[in-house]
Amino acid sequence: SPTYILSAVRSYALHICMVNVLVPCQLWWTYHQKGTYYLSKFHNWLYRRYFDTHVREVPEGKRKADETPPDWENPEVFGINKLAPHTRLRSFKSEEQAIIFWTKYDGSKAASEANTNLVYLNGSWKFKLLPSPDDVPPFYLASFNDQDWCPIQVPSNWQCEGHGTPIYTNQQYPFPLDPPRARRDATWDNDHWNWDVPGDAPNPTGCYRTRMTIPEEWLATEGGQVRLVFEGVDSAFYCWVNGKKVGYSQDSRLPAEFDITALLQPGNNSLAVQVMQFCDGSYLEDQDHWWLSGIHRDVVVQY
Repeated sequence: SPTYILSAVRSYALHICMVNVLVPCQLWWTYHQKGTYYLSKFHNWLYRRYFDTHVREVPEGKRKADETPPDWENPEVFGINKLAPHTRLRSFKSEEQAIIFWTKYDGSKAASEANTNLVYLNGSWKFKLLPSPDDVPPFYLASFNDQDWCPIQVPSNWQCEGHGTPIYTNQQYPFPLDPPRARRDATWDNDHWNWDVPGDAPNPTGCYRTRMTIPEEWLATEGGQVRLVFEGVDSAFYCWVNGKKVGYSQDSRLPAEFDITALLQPGNNSLAVQVMQFCDGSYLEDQDHWWLSGIHRDVVVQY
């Protein structure tokens, strides 16, 4: 269509301008230690003008101004109650166990599963896919009835387990551009978003439930710490243990680790996870790839 052709021409022109004009000017001015302030002002003006007139795809009358944005659409929030990131750590009952683990078994997953200080939660969980976070019931309560929920394998992507629709995109985002919001409030129609047909799932949200048994000696040892580790969840999630909120995380390719010692009880414990398919980080994680969601890597409880 003429609109699509005009957009493509403007995008190409902006790219040519950035590469052949602005970048050389910036390098030259920076080298001579002058003009950086004015170049930055021009960059900002160009971005605002281009972004507001071309990139933003949500009509003013359709924008939803949130007084308090949710965590998954708040650029200031990357995690709540998450432990600081670090290299992968493992604890052992003795020095001999550690040496065998790293030398004989080379830290393999099979050896990890034999480690008495680790409990893998991989396997069959209960699952329910809902259109958006607004539709989620209080499923995190230990007394919640999940008898009609479907089983799902963890780790996996829920689209590959028969829930939702896998999306492939190259240049086009799978939602109308309106950062930091990431909502499919419209329907994609060939080459544009059709706002006359509301999206049937603004932000698909997967709810997971499972139960875990914690060794009693973990809780009986004074000063011990029990950590819940999600190796990878796409794209943002909350988690609860025994009906109490543990925390929040986003960054679908990095682990998220939480201290759950104070929330555990001897024996059986409930674990609930709410996963949002899109978040403000989806603007940065967009690639020429398939959009697949859910708990897609191991979930481990570590002492």
